[in-house]
Amino acid sequence: MNIDEKIIKAIEDHETLLIKMKYGLGNELEIEFDPYIYGSDTMQYDFVWGFLPWSNLMYKIMIDFIISVSSTKKKFKIQSDAIYLYAIEEEHRQSVKEMYEPEVRVYAQALTERKTE
Repeated sequence: MNIDEKIIKAIEDHETLLIKMKYGLGNELEIEFDPYIYGSDTMQYDFVWGFLPWSNLMYKIMIDFIISVSSTKKKFKIQSDAIYLYAIEEEHRQSVKEMYEPEVRVYAQALTERKTE
């Protein structure tokens, strides 16, 4: 199973991932990550967006920076205050279903208008 397939499966199964990634000037970092959305941004870079439990932050990771992905077998719950604002040109190939349920405060919203002065 490749990195993309592991991320998609983790999103479907609500499973925390252990991600080894590149950062800085050639350093490596290994983190636990709860994936919520997998897609391509406006620059056509594949990404995964979700929650970093150890730092209590939402984070977007470019797939190009990921070295390896493995499952922790831990299940995650969606953070009730998770909000992802994205450009209308983005394509989401996979996302946790709760992101779009009206009874949950969690949602993703497209930025479709830009105000200029």
